[in-house]
Amino acid sequence: MVPRGITRRPSSTVRGQILLQKVCDLIDPISGQWDQDLVQQVFNADVVPHILSIPNKEGFDDLPAWHLDPKGQTSTSTVAVLTTSTAKVWTKLWRLKMPRKIIMFLWRLSHDTLPVRLNLKARRGIDLDTICPMCKRLDEDGGHAFLKCKFAKAVWREANQEHVRGLLLSCADAKQSVEVLLCLENVTSMFCICLMWNLWKLEMLLIMVIGALQQRRSYPVVLYRLQNFLNTFVYLHVQL
Repeated sequence: MVPRGITRRPSSTVRGQILLQKVCDLIDPISGQWDQDLVQQVFNADVVPHILSIPNKEGFDDLPAWHLDPKGQTSTSTVAVLTTSTAKVWTKLWRLKMPRKIIMFLWRLSHDTLPVRLNLKARRGIDLDTICPMCKRLDEDGGHAFLKCKFAKAVWREANQEHVRGLLLSCADAKQSVEVLLCLENVTSMFCICLMWNLWKLEMLLIMVIGALQQRRSYPVVLYRLQNFLNTFVYLHVQL
């Protein structure tokens, strides 16, 4: 786990299972600096530069640190702040002036329980192809479906919200992403929530179209829903 961003909240960044247990195991005993080859073997490429940029100091032992405290120390005050801030986030979520189905969508997104393909296979044991149905390139998890898929990136770009996508990409997990969405300026927040909701609905619609074509069924209702999606998205874009 490596702390990311100003929050120092840790995120999983290792390549599979590793045997190393301490930071000192990543230090070259001769030079006293990071063992670059070992770091590159253990961690994903996007975090290697962050790790190597951390200065090393001799004479310091490994110690546990909590990301919510500037000094890394756990205290009752920081626990109280965490509890209060989390409660405020959920209160704000349930008070959104949006359709209930969109609020439930956000709730499931924050808990990573949306039926994206990796979740279906890992948690429900469903034997299916986990490749994203939109781009046909990478496995589909929540981060890919809403932020990393080339189709999703194009939608964010066309909506002039690429900066918001960047903020969400820097989040450590789905819950933090929803927190960031809810803390945006009200109009931008509502627009981006609707954008993500419609990305999700469009994917479900695409799966329905593919199923109809494979089963040689007529699909006028599917086409009607697609037109509604396009009209809704254009309306939201104009309103922003």
